[in-house]
Amino acid sequence: MGYRIGVDIGGTFTDAAVLNEASGEIKVAKRLSTPRFPVRSVLDAINETKVSPGDVTYIAHGTTVGTNAVIQRNGKDILLNHLQ
Repeated sequence: MGYRIGVDIGGTFTDAAVLNEASGEIKVAKRLSTPRFPVRSVLDAINETKVSPGDVTYIAHGTTVGTNAVIQRNGKDILLNHLQ
């Protein structure tokens, strides 16, 4: 058995939740988001949980930033701000 990971990138924080499939234990981590390089905050949050990448059986990714851009119809503005 391994670990299942869920990650959400928000405008301020990136959250990760890790489920140990064998024991049912859940670990959580929260890191400041890094808008210009979002993968950095994702990796930092996952590393904070001390789970070895080889033990991960499933990963789900969500992005509150992307959802909000669609809902608020300001994706172009968000993208341009991140590229400056």
